[in-house]
Amino acid sequence: MKHLYTHSRTIRTAAYTLGASSMALLMLAGCAATTSATPSNTTSTVSTTTTSLPASTLPGYHWQLARATDAQGHTQTHWQLPADSMPGQSIQLDFSRDGMISVKNLCNQLNGRYTLDGSRMQVDQMVSTLRACSSQALMELERRVATKVPQLASWQVPTPANQAEPVLQLTFKDGSRWELQGAPTPATLYGSEGVREFLEVAPQRERCVGVGPMQCLKVRKIQYDSRGLKTQEGPWELFYSDIQGYKHEPGIRNVLRVQRYERQHVPADASKYVYVLDMVVESEIVKPR
Repeated sequence: MKHLYTHSRTIRTAAYTLGASSMALLMLAGCAATTSATPSNTTSTVSTTTTSLPASTLPGYHWQLARATDAQGHTQTHWQLPADSMPGQSIQLDFSRDGMISVKNLCNQLNGRYTLDGSRMQVDQMVSTLRACSSQALMELERRVATKVPQLASWQVPTPANQAEPVLQLTFKDGSRWELQGAPTPATLYGSEGVREFLEVAPQRERCVGVGPMQCLKVRKIQYDSRGLKTQEGPWELFYSDIQGYKHEPGIRNVLRVQRYERQHVPADASKYVYVLDMVVESEIVKPR
């Protein structure tokens, strides 16, 4: 049986990476519930005079880095994504309800556990998926982010005015600060946590007919046991929907972990389901036959 979360691409060695077996159990089984903890050597805390939204706000939004400053308030630009990587995007932080923090829009996805104690936040050492990246600048940024995030000291989400989207303010142990703009998660938009599925995506699209001739992904459902071992493969099917957050590269077979949400109001000629990429758990370059 094939083990979950192995990669055929070049595997990078770094202090924040885990082996495929450890990553499989971490990502498949999830993390322990968030518990209170007090960070050590914390030099900065959030002012208690500012009205902040509750901690339950954190998992309800995607948080994209909008501004970074040092301890003196000077803007830091070296946390911006390289110009040739993802135009219009920035570093994104996601918080789960079971104590997982994820960093996205880098070469790999970084993951770790976070704990809260009032306005204080502690993040454990980050682990990474094992995908090589052609952009050296993006890989270097990823290494710096993996070192930076565990230095978090405190957080707050000031109550927004005029029903604007919230802004997350993170302060680090050295006094530097990140401000991240919130965007509602699909769970917030669609009113449910969705259903987790694993989809294997074939390396090539195939011709299909929807509202007109088009090129469809070819997918099949995969099931794994609690140890991360593959137990079942479904039949190959044409996939007429999009997977939000996923960009298909011809010649690469992927296994995706996705969340499936049900629309309340289905547009004409649209699927009743919305699929959102959670993470790429397996990739393989397939040579043409």
